[in-house]
Amino acid sequence: MKKISLFLRSLYLDRSLLSIGIIFYFLLSTNCFSQSGWIKKTIGYNYDYFYNFHFFNQNTGYVISGYEGVSGYNGRFFKTTNGGQNWSVNTQFSNSDHFYDGYYFDDANFVLVGNRDYGFGIVSIYINNIRNDEFISPLNGAYETALASTDWLNIDTGFIAGYDFGPGGGTPRALKTVNQGANWMEITPPINLVAQVVGQIKFICYDTGYCMGDGKLIKTVNSGVNWFLITGGLDYMYLKMVTKDTFYVCGMSGDVRISADTGHTWNSRPVGYDIRLNSIEFCNSKTGWVCSNSGHIFRTTNAGINWQKQYYDSTIGLYKISILDENNLWVSGNGAVLKTTTGGETFIRNEGNTVINNYKLEQNYPNPFNPVTSIKYQLSKYSNIKLVVYDILGKEIETLVNRKQSPGTYEVNFDAKNLNSGVYFYVLEADNKKIDTKKMLYLK
Repeated sequence: MKKISLFLRSLYLDRSLLSIGIIFYFLLSTNCFSQSGWIKKTIGYNYDYFYNFHFFNQNTGYVISGYEGVSGYNGRFFKTTNGGQNWSVNTQFSNSDHFYDGYYFDDANFVLVGNRDYGFGIVSIYINNIRNDEFISPLNGAYETALASTDWLNIDTGFIAGYDFGPGGGTPRALKTVNQGANWMEITPPINLVAQVVGQIKFICYDTGYCMGDGKLIKTVNSGVNWFLITGGLDYMYLKMVTKDTFYVCGMSGDVRISADTGHTWNSRPVGYDIRLNSIEFCNSKTGWVCSNSGHIFRTTNAGINWQKQYYDSTIGLYKISILDENNLWVSGNGAVLKTTTGGETFIRNEGNTVINNYKLEQNYPNPFNPVTSIKYQLSKYSNIKLVVYDILGKEIETLVNRKQSPGTYEVNFDAKNLNSGVYFYVLEADNKKIDTKKMLYLK
């Protein structure tokens, strides 16, 4: 019996060594690697806070630093024309300027707003790349004016908002122009509506506009002559209008809220982490992204019902999202920007001569899992792909992928943090045809 046991152990070791050898050979001989869904592009100024940026296409974009902790290096304007590989610095900017928001018609015509050190609010209007600065003076003995938001209907008509800071603290400011900033008219909401700061201003036409401030959403229907309260109790920083009726807000405590009735009622759609969310953008009515002050990026494909964590870097704060389409996005942070050409999904690229001849859905790993697991699949041709998770009763839990993709191998993560333990299924479809279904087990 002892000899048989030793023989079996020897056979097991031989097979284990053979298996290790096969795996080692595969790793050496296979030219296949995983390309992260988000690529970090360092600009070269690690302490800059890039609150304000915009990309016009895959190659050309502007990044403006709003504030930088080292004295004498504020308000820098960076430009790339090769997708973030190289950046040039615009030397027109003063070290005393801080820019926090912008509105972009194209790469030659745009508006930047912020403040100049210890004094005026600044509006820099570029017409055919020629800069003209307008300054907004503080009122009622305030020390300085800071402009945090701007929105424009056309090159002549625009709106700006922020606050004055004085001996008693902050007081709100909002103004409009109809002549490219040559003159500004006060449209500041009354103190009983917004007491300290207007953090964001949005107009959908000349008469109808919205302001976010002090946790309140307020509205005007006569171009700022009068304002009225829509809803309060919103401890949120950023407002996104997806349609004329559908609004999102995001901010503290990792919460996202959606309204389908222009802000009168709200439903909570949290990302599942207790973090501060800074920006939210959507490329259509269901697919959107949100970024956090602590380096997270989340994506939803079902209007915020579920959020999938796509990226995390604890060394970088993320402030704003710029979307070109469902595949091409940029996110700004401190000292760097992030870029994706896959909608943030991980793409596994074959560098050798491997030809994928069919569709394939792989078993998730790890399985069982808690709370995140990875799902890989491969495509043989350009297809309209859906990857959907269902519970054991057949109820749809989350759509992980719903878009057209090129041939290759892809990997997505499924986060079940907010679900109950149990069996779940995931289904791969290509061009409305079911390819495969697999089972996975979530154990908390």
